[in-house]
Amino acid sequence: MRRLILLCLLLLLAAPSAALALRHAEGDGTLVVRNGIGVLRLEGPGAVIGRIEGGRLEVRSPGLEDCRELQVWGADRRPFLRTNEEGVTSCTFTERPFGGSPQPIRFRLILRADDALSIRSGEGFGLSAVGEGRGLIRGAGGADGFYSLNGERFASLPDEGLAFSLAANLR
Repeated sequence: MRRLILLCLLLLLAAPSAALALRHAEGDGTLVVRNGIGVLRLEGPGAVIGRIEGGRLEVRSPGLEDCRELQVWGADRRPFLRTNEEGVTSCTFTERPFGGSPQPIRFRLILRADDALSIRSGEGFGLSAVGEGRGLIRGAGGADGFYSLNGERFASLPDEGLAFSLAANLR
């Protein structure tokens, strides 16, 4: 019984210093977009999952050889593939009609340091990203969706455009 009490006492003494260390730790930031209409560009290492209604997804990567390497569903079966002079491959996915109505594009991607993701959406997109990159987000104006950056409260997509960095929230 004494050991249990001593252990609990030690844990109580260590908790404040551990909490202080967590507040100042550097690491990944987050981006969440709900019902977004507009443009998003995200560059740098991280993981992204999302869904696009009525839009287009582009992934640029110097290490990409084939668009089929990417985990993208519901898009056109033959994405537009091009490689520029510097060896950067770009895969552009557009929605695919299914039974008269377009299918949403769904994706799950791991981005490396030199990779970039771009979304253009006229009907809406949702996205969750975690990493250490940077980007730009711009809404279409009006009721164009909401975003939360690095754990902050949700706000309307900025009509003027907002350059941002994904970084741990160091409060």
